[in-house]
Amino acid sequence: MTMKAMFWGFKLKGISSVVKLVAICLGDNAHDDVHGEVSIPYICEFAGAEPEEILAALEELSESAGVTFERAAGLIRFWLPIEIERPTPATPDRRQCSIYVITSASATKVGISRDKVVRLQNLQSWVPEKLTLVWSTPGPQHAIKRIEAAVHTDLSEHRLFGEWFAVTPDAAIESIKKQMQVYGLL
Repeated sequence: MTMKAMFWGFKLKGISSVVKLVAICLGDNAHDDVHGEVSIPYICEFAGAEPEEILAALEELSESAGVTFERAAGLIRFWLPIEIERPTPATPDRRQCSIYVITSASATKVGISRDKVVRLQNLQSWVPEKLTLVWSTPGPQHAIKRIEAAVHTDLSEHRLFGEWFAVTPDAAIESIKKQMQVYGLL
């Protein structure tokens, strides 16, 4: 059930109470605001009407409101004349950030940041080994995030923990460049 389909039935004007109740019942049983199926006995109980009255109400809804229906083995399959509102695709985030490779004596980190220097300083305060920013490149944040995720997947068999991998900086950079080509940034 969706509220939009239920309200469709409530908003219908100029119809009898039985027809309105049938419309509300259909709306209550609609999937994705558009279609569904319900048994004739269920509609009869919902609307407090006999099967002949239900079928007449369905015919009236077909003529006056554009409902399409068919009978099949005691069920009514129906399609409501409701236009589905498709969500508009989100506008990609055009903010810039960088994907970077930072190394220590024992591991290589692949990550993203809007300010890679500040990120290096923050990481260094938590890691006892000397860290070095060996490579970075900027790009739109929406694409850089996808590239980072793809690189992490590509290097996953070498993962030590989190975003740290037991690979050379060159291997990490090569993986990033490969993904950048996939996303049209190289």
